[in-house]
Amino acid sequence: MEYLVRMTFVDPGPLLGPDQAAQVVESLVVPSFKKLAELKASGKIRGGGAVAGARAAVFIADVADNAELDQLLLGIPLWRVVR
Repeated sequence: MEYLVRMTFVDPGPLLGPDQAAQVVESLVVPSFKKLAELKASGKIRGGGAVAGARAAVFIADVADNAELDQLLLGIPLWRVVR
């Protein structure tokens, strides 16, 4: 089955200083894009990318069922800070 997934970054507001923002990029954003590239290479993601003008990404996941989609999403580091 194919699922359209949209991940929108949850803005923490002024609680995140510049050093912490850089840490988020290093620890969550970069590893997430690497993971998404791996999933695309394996065929689990058909296509997608960043949303222009937004802190968001979209992709089409090709998985067997909802349970497999859940596991795929939980394996993306950014999943805990997006909705």
